[in-house]
Amino acid sequence: MTIPPGPLSPADLADLFTDSPSHEPWPSDELVAEVEAELGYRLPAAFVQVSRVANGGMLRRTVITVEDGEDVAVDYLAAIGRSPEDSLLGDLGTAFWIEEWGYPPVGVCVGLTVWGGHVTYWLDYTECGPDGEPRVVEIDQELGYRTRLVAPDFVSFIRGLRVDPEG
Repeated sequence: MTIPPGPLSPADLADLFTDSPSHEPWPSDELVAEVEAELGYRLPAAFVQVSRVANGGMLRRTVITVEDGEDVAVDYLAAIGRSPEDSLLGDLGTAFWIEEWGYPPVGVCVGLTVWGGHVTYWLDYTECGPDGEPRVVEIDQELGYRTRLVAPDFVSFIRGLRVDPEG
């Protein structure tokens, strides 16, 4: 696998995604700029780098430990683009979660859990502003939009993901 330039190493990206194909073509610099402009946030370099390995899709490394020590599942990362439904600007992108489900507008929804419920993973810009380096948080709608810190930045998020030992 050829690793595009960015803050993550080949080891960080090894076995990150399942063998299913990306949902969208790798995003060009122009598309990244357009998506950032529409979202109103600068995407972390590591998120762009990951999208150039696989632009959205099911993860193989699905477990990460959140701030209170609980292991949680992150099954899917969104694509940079406008389609399919689960890209950042698609029908089930960030705007959908905020407008249809009342999620707090903390930033950009980049991942979710597919096992059920409405647990989502966000680039949270509330502390850094729209051009800063966002932290990654989990927001659980069924628990009153409980927000928990997952990682201080997207690089740490990717490095913290691991394969579920229970398969």
